[in-house]
Amino acid sequence: QAQGKKPMFPLWLSPIQVRVIPVSEEVMDYALYVAGKLEGAKIRVDVDDTNDRLNKKIRKAEKEWVPYIIVVGKNEKEQNTVTVRRREDGKQVEMQLEDLIREIRQKTEGFPYKPRPLPLLLSRRPKFRG
Repeated sequence: QAQGKKPMFPLWLSPIQVRVIPVSEEVMDYALYVAGKLEGAKIRVDVDDTNDRLNKKIRKAEKEWVPYIIVVGKNEKEQNTVTVRRREDGKQVEMQLEDLIREIRQKTEGFPYKPRPLPLLLSRRPKFRG
């Protein structure tokens, strides 16, 4: 953090490696498809299906130090791509899902894998009120 970088866990150690955020309810099926493909590639992923605004969903993912945030909308669904926001460099790029899987697998190669201990959908997770 002193070097001007955002604090983050190593990718292989991060509890959730990718968060998929659908822009609207209409593209929820594509968001679940993307999450399924990532989970099939042994990548810990979850889907933010809450009723919050898009900016709030992104901010929540940033606060939870999620390394990759994927935002999917109509354009991504039609073109079969994903818009990825990387925590390490703060850049936002549009890429094919297979390229993202290859990038994450390359960075986590040789490290142990544990499946996600929480439900896939954020709305089904326990809420702590204090």
